[in-house]
Amino acid sequence: MSDPPDSSPIADEVGAKVAQIVAAAEATAAEIVSAARDEADRIVERAQRDAGEQLERAEHAARELAAEAGRLKQSISGESEVAAVAGAEPGAAISEKGQEDGPADDAGARLVAMNMALDGASSNEIARRLTADFPGIDGTDELVAEVLAKAGR
Repeated sequence: MSDPPDSSPIADEVGAKVAQIVAAAEATAAEIVSAARDEADRIVERAQRDAGEQLERAEHAARELAAEAGRLKQSISGESEVAAVAGAEPGAAISEKGQEDGPADDAGARLVAMNMALDGASSNEIARRLTADFPGIDGTDELVAEVLAKAGR
């Protein structure tokens, strides 16, 4: 058998061109991978920052809710004492007309409104619910505005 012919100048030139193309493709691929890693790092940083901000808002809302619960507890306790002195059922609120409005209507309405606000209900939805479930309370719009402000909305 005969030995393979020596490479010709054309084959050498084609081989060199192919090597250049492969090197350029590898360099481009490395740049793409690097850019993708950088973008992924930016996305992770943004997600962590956003999650931290949401956590702070949730913690703030939880503190506000705990404070509101404490105020409601004191309010209910105070209403029970007033009702007992007035001869009404403990836990029943007395209206300005001297009639029982039902169990702590104002405190219950405030609690319902805060729960709905934290669940993302609109001010109109909250107002409709309060009007339907607590017809004896006054100042529904003010109550809704106050609760939404405390809920950070």
